[in-house]
Amino acid sequence: MLAVIRTYAFSAMLLGLAALMLFNYGFQMVRIPPSGMGVPYIELLLFACTPFLFSRSSARQLLRSSWLTPVLIWQVWGGARILADASEKGLVAVRDGLPVLESIFFFVGFALFTRRWIVEAIVRYMPMLCWLVFAYAMTHPFSEALIELSPKLMNFQNKPVPVFFKYINTGTLLICSAAYLWVRGMQRVTVNQLIPGLFVTIALIFLPSRTMILQAVATVGFFILVMPASHRPRRLSLIVTVLVAILGLVAVTSSNLQVAGRLGVLELSDYTRLIQEMDWRAGSGSAATITSGTADRLMWWTDIIHRVNASWMTLFLGLGYGEPLINFYVYGDVVVREPHNTLMSVFGRLGIIGLVIYLWMTISIIGLCIKQVRRRMLNSQLGPLVAFIAAYVVTTLVMGIGESPFINPFNTVPYFFGVGILACMDSQRAAKLDMQLLSGSPRENSGAENGLSESPPS
Repeated sequence: MLAVIRTYAFSAMLLGLAALMLFNYGFQMVRIPPSGMGVPYIELLLFACTPFLFSRSSARQLLRSSWLTPVLIWQVWGGARILADASEKGLVAVRDGLPVLESIFFFVGFALFTRRWIVEAIVRYMPMLCWLVFAYAMTHPFSEALIELSPKLMNFQNKPVPVFFKYINTGTLLICSAAYLWVRGMQRVTVNQLIPGLFVTIALIFLPSRTMILQAVATVGFFILVMPASHRPRRLSLIVTVLVAILGLVAVTSSNLQVAGRLGVLELSDYTRLIQEMDWRAGSGSAATITSGTADRLMWWTDIIHRVNASWMTLFLGLGYGEPLINFYVYGDVVVREPHNTLMSVFGRLGIIGLVIYLWMTISIIGLCIKQVRRRMLNSQLGPLVAFIAAYVVTTLVMGIGESPFINPFNTVPYFFGVGILACMDSQRAAKLDMQLLSGSPRENSGAENGLSESPPS
C-alpha cells in the first residue's frame, strides 16, 4: 500500500512540475486555500513526497555528493534569516524568502533520480514536454481571446490572474527545448536537426526581448565552449541550428505574414535595435527604444547599495525579508518588491555574507553543468536531458541580469530540481551506469552499487 501511495505521490510531483513550468505564473497561483496566503500546490506535493524521498542508500549517496555543501549552506544561512524576520514580519517574510526556501527542491530532484523508474519516465516524456512547449507558444497570437476563456485566481496582492495563457517563461523553455532536441537529433542525421532552429525562430518571433536574445546567445556560447575539441561535428550542427533560426526569422520578417508577437509586428531592423538596447547606456529613457526600464533598474540598484551600506550590520547581514527592496508599482497597483537583478536581490536581503554564499553555490552549479555536459553529451538517453537542464541553468542566470527569476516558483523549483538531478548523476559511481540505467538490465544491476534505490514499480 505504501509503495502505491509513494508511486502516486512521485508521479503527481513530476506532473505538477511539468504543469508549473508550462503554465508558469498563472499555475503557481493554484493553492489551498485558493486566495490569500494559501499553500501552493507544488509545496503540498512536496509535503506528500517527503516521507518517501530518501532510502538509506540514496541518503548515503546524497551525503557523498560534493555539490551538497554550497546548497546546504545557502539554505541554512538564508533560512535562519527568514525565521528571524518572520517572527516580526510574519508570512510576508516567508514569501520574500521563497528563493531560499524553494532551493529545497534540489533534494527532491536528487532523491527522485535515484529511482530507476523515475529516470525512465523522465527520459520517456521529456520529448513530449518539449513539443507541448512548442504547441503552447503557437497559441500566443490568440492569447487575448484565450485569456478570456481561462479560469482566474487571485494572486497574493488580490489581483485576478488567468491560470493559463501567460507566456512569461515560454521563450526560455523554447530555448531549453531546442537544446534538448539538438542533442537528441545528433544521434542520427535527419531532418530533426533542423527542428531546434525552428523552436528558436518561434521564440524570436512571438516572444522577443533583450533578455531572450541574450539567453539564446549565452546558451549557444555555453555549448560551444564546453564541448571538447573532439566534438567538432556537434559544433557544426549547433552552427546549423543557429543559421536555421536566423534564416527563419529573416524569412518571416521579410514576408507579408504580419505575425504579431509580444512587442507587436517587428521588422528585422527592430531586432537590431533590441540587440543595441542590451547596452544600457544606449537610449536610456528614449521614446525611440522598443523596451524600457533601464533607468528604473539603475536607480533601484543604486538605492539598494546605499541602504545596505548604511551600517556594518546591514552590510554583512543585509536588510532582511518582509519589506520590499524597491518602491515601484506596475499594472493595477501591483507592488514590485525585488530590484530586477538576482545579485542585487541577494545583496539587499542577505548582505555580503549571503552574496558570497550565493556566488559560491552558483559557481558550483555552473561547474556541475559543465562536468555533466562533457560526460553525458554522447549518451543517447541522458545527454538530451543534461542539455535541457544546463540550458535552463544558463538561461535562468542570464535572466537574473535584468529580471528577478527566483522570486517565481515556476523558475526556482525547476532550476533546483534540475540541479539536483545533475548532482545525482555526478554521484553515481558505476562506469556502465548510463547504459544499465535504461537498457532493461537485470535488477541486480540497478541496485545501490549503481546509485539506484529501486526498480520500476510493477
